Amino acid sequence: MPQTVLATQRTGTEAAELDYSPAEKAAIVLMAIGREDAEPLLREFSEEEVRSFARASAQLGEVPSWDIERIVGEFLVSLDDKRITMTSDKLKEFLSSILSDDAIERILEDLDDSDGQSIWEKLSSSDPVDLSNFLAREHPQTVAVVLSRIKPDSSAQVLQRLEKEFAEEVIVRIANVSILAPAVMDKVKESIEFEFLRGARLRKSKRDPDELIGSMFNFMSSDKRDTLLAGLEERSPDLAQAVQRKMFTFGDIPARVDRSSVSFIMREIENDVLLKALCFAKKNAPESKDFFLGNMSRRLAEQFEEQVNEMPTPNVKDGEAAQFAVIGVIRKMAEVGEIELHQPEDEEIDGD
Repeated sequence: MPQTVLATQRTGTEAAELDYSPAEKAAIVLMAIGREDAEPLLREFSEEEVRSFARASAQLGEVPSWDIERIVGEFLVSLDDKRITMTSDKLKEFLSSILSDDAIERILEDLDDSDGQSIWEKLSSSDPVDLSNFLAREHPQTVAVVLSRIKPDSSAQVLQRLEKEFAEEVIVRIANVSILAPAVMDKVKESIEFEFLRGARLRKSKRDPDELIGSMFNFMSSDKRDTLLAGLEERSPDLAQAVQRKMFTFGDIPARVDRSSVSFIMREIENDVLLKALCFAKKNAPESKDFFLGNMSRRLAEQFEEQVNEMPTPNVKDGEAAQFAVIGVIRKMAEVGEIELHQPEDEEIDGD
């Protein structure tokens, strides 16, 4: 029986202890101490070690407080009766500060049911156009089974995209859907998993070359990036231009971030990280330093400028790491719609 099922059946601290693997115990400790405190440890992990952590985390589900206390002892007494619940989205967020999006996707692709969702939940959250195209090739009875188990709004979006006669046949069969034998249901799930969900994951992870290269360049040192970009411009000017549109570096901030967004961004970045990034920007992106300082309150800008001027200039590794952290926060805020990023081509259009 899965550990998560056993965990939910226990009713007290006298219940039998679960036999967690070493990797699962490590994952519980790291998740319990939190992302900020775990980050320095995770940065020392190899990708294979992070893969092991991700696999163990994805299998944990809900960990009851008594197991947390047993594994991490007095260090976690303050958690009281809190529990750790790991989902795919939480795992991605947890790893985002130490791995690129591509590395995270590679790791998650290796995990079976990493988010703990049932196959029907996955189908409910999948693209309705893709799902309807897939189901249109299946037997009406199979489609009826699927639509009877996913969320009604998802079923409706799929149903309205099917051919009229096919949709009518499916509706009639939905009214008479019976409980399928386990072996038959397993076959249906297997077909959906391998023929649809696996393909959907691959399509999601497949990125345009310019976006992929641009993402790589975002996290390179400026010297190396400029050298490679110059070479790319000679070999393939069109690709170089497309890559530049996808890139977002610390020096791009004034052109792509609204002035009104600065205060929101600052709330999400630790002061010492921002100070280090701005201090290093004196050397490689002075316009971005001025952009931040110019869009703070006067009192705060004076404090920051004084601290930046008094700080020793960070070395390249530390300075660029701080700037990468700032860029990571900005990109994440843009992805969830908290701020808006202007695209480079927008400026060209405005200027015409």
